[in-house]
Amino acid sequence: MLSSTASLIVLDLGVGLSAALVADHFAKIGAQLFRLEPESGDPFYNVYPAYRLLRSGATHLDAAQLETMLAKADICITGGEDYPGLERPRYAESLAAGRSRLIVLDLGSYESADSIGRPAVDILAQARTGVCFEQFSGRPILFTPPISMMGAALAGILGVWTAVLQRVRAGKGQIVSVSIEQGIAFWPLTDWVEVRRETERSRWIIPYDPRPTIFRCADGGYLHFMTMSAGALPKLYKVLRIEKEIPPGATGKVGSDNPDTFFGEIDLYAIHIAQWKRDDLLEKLWEEGIPAEAVLEMGESWDHEQTIHHGSIMTEADGWQRVGETISLESMGGETVMARPRALADGEAPLSGLRIVDYGAWAAGPYASKLLASWGADVVKVEPIGGDPQRFNFKYWHPVAQNKRSIAIDLKKPEAREIIAKLMRTSNGAHHNMRPGAVGRIGMDPATLREANPDLVTLETSAHGLTGPKAGNAGYDSILQAVTGLQRRAGGEGPPIFYRSGAPLDFVTGTLGAIGMVIGLVDQASGRGGVAVETSLLDGAMFISAELIRSPDGTFEGIPKLDAGLTGTHPAERMYEAADGWIAIAARSPGMAAILAGIMGLADKPRAAWDEAEARAIAAAVAGNTVAHWLQTLGQAGVWAEPCLRRGWKRMINAAASQDLSLVGRYESEDMGTVTCVGALFDLSAVPNAERPSRRPPEVGEHTREILNELGYSDIEIDRLYAEAVVA
Repeated sequence: MLSSTASLIVLDLGVGLSAALVADHFAKIGAQLFRLEPESGDPFYNVYPAYRLLRSGATHLDAAQLETMLAKADICITGGEDYPGLERPRYAESLAAGRSRLIVLDLGSYESADSIGRPAVDILAQARTGVCFEQFSGRPILFTPPISMMGAALAGILGVWTAVLQRVRAGKGQIVSVSIEQGIAFWPLTDWVEVRRETERSRWIIPYDPRPTIFRCADGGYLHFMTMSAGALPKLYKVLRIEKEIPPGATGKVGSDNPDTFFGEIDLYAIHIAQWKRDDLLEKLWEEGIPAEAVLEMGESWDHEQTIHHGSIMTEADGWQRVGETISLESMGGETVMARPRALADGEAPLSGLRIVDYGAWAAGPYASKLLASWGADVVKVEPIGGDPQRFNFKYWHPVAQNKRSIAIDLKKPEAREIIAKLMRTSNGAHHNMRPGAVGRIGMDPATLREANPDLVTLETSAHGLTGPKAGNAGYDSILQAVTGLQRRAGGEGPPIFYRSGAPLDFVTGTLGAIGMVIGLVDQASGRGGVAVETSLLDGAMFISAELIRSPDGTFEGIPKLDAGLTGTHPAERMYEAADGWIAIAARSPGMAAILAGIMGLADKPRAAWDEAEARAIAAAVAGNTVAHWLQTLGQAGVWAEPCLRRGWKRMINAAASQDLSLVGRYESEDMGTVTCVGALFDLSAVPNAERPSRRPPEVGEHTREILNELGYSDIEIDRLYAEAVVA
């Protein structure tokens, strides 16, 4: 526990999953948490089985104590999720009025003009933004977990800590706003981008309807593996005893646009894998260094040695178990040598004047520092001479590289150590996501970096954690989705599914890393020295599994099963095909479900007892008329519904752009022209949108000379470093 966390007083007035996750974060890290329930009661105790445990860390208040607690609070959580009949007043402004140091988190619904006032419900948000059409070309599905709520929680936590840092530097509180659109936006982050001029690199996407490398083995178990790196394919063919000549440098990616072969020769692999028992094949794949894992049920990995070693699961006093804290924070103590950062001017971005050094590659690590760059940090990306390996893929590269500067260094050269040491002495934080062990061989480990600056905030992002039996294993987003049950959950009653859109665990884990770094920067700016932060893809998977709980008798609860069509978890909360498109219905309460039943001609039956018979009846009725008819009919009756919009995100982005909302980001690219993409995950009332940086990703080593000059190197010295290929 850090001093900056233990001293905070948090008042929770929010409702629903996103608000509960934010409050639970502050309770877990040691803040004093107080909760005032809605006067009419909180219906979400009956929606999410985990809700009781997520709310267990708070001291409950009555209405008479509200004003007294507001006078003491550092942070106040408001808003959240919608439920029929529940008043969810938007009163962030009145809470902040007259309380100059209070930070108010307002978890709202929509920002874009044509959506304001629509219900904040996950399935409806997925329909309205078009997320539901990001997997298959011909039909929508419901992405799991409830991604808008999980995303809003992550954005809210990061936004609050960013506001805490700004308060340390400027002495004032403010309102942090997060919409359901911002919550959902970074899940398909890599695809939600438009360019003025299409190029070969901007057109590249993982195709819809992909056939992934998920296979059923002889014993009925599933496994998932990755062969996308050069050299992995020959190893796979060796293990599977496939006799076929492989071109040099070939990878598992065969058909660039063909969904059947994008991830390799799926039918060929399947024939051979079907002859193996799962665990036997996994052992052989691991021996060859091929990233692979079993595809497990939700909760099945809770008893694995690595999960236990990592401390991913916490046990309550009554014996119930749930997901624990997903960010590790350790104060480095010692004598503080860094000067406190300068005070901020009015309207200045909260991380202005702070430098973060990015030694990461791919997505999970670099996304953390990109989020800090979005709020003013000078992020220096240290790249190898040949550049970050992610650069080949624009859709994955630009979300993690915007607003950064690049210096290219050969870290194996002796003079590189001196450059790094000088860079550390001028920096506030540094991060890497190299494998444990490898980072120490090139002197990028936190202990070595702190020799130059003991007050650094360091972030280490790994796959399975820094220690434990799997610490040295390679890990990728989809591999951790497999072993933690997320692919099984996504497949519902059918085979496991790999989501093609984005890399959710990479970006969740990156956001967790950013949260940890900002907490560390709060401690540093308060004069308490450095902080070591750790997070992992395993942590990211656990965070978005927070609905799952286990009773003392070992029974798991909290994860509703998707229907066979993957369109919903209950007949009253499902997507249905109309005569000319699809609609999503969310009759969340018994009363709203009764109205829906009357419209659809269903038998009089409590919502809790509905089953597939009701789903079939609703499907038959909806199919007989148009989307417009049903939206009007249901809307007039007070039943929540939305159209399932293909490419609905374009409408959202364009509306946000016309209103100059921070939800949308823009920068200029030399070959693609104006690039329009997802912008900020949250808004700060004290920082105008115009004050946030919006720069294109840097070219390899674009700022090498500029940064070396800042470190005190002369042009003659820099020319020599170029000539000796120390830098590029």
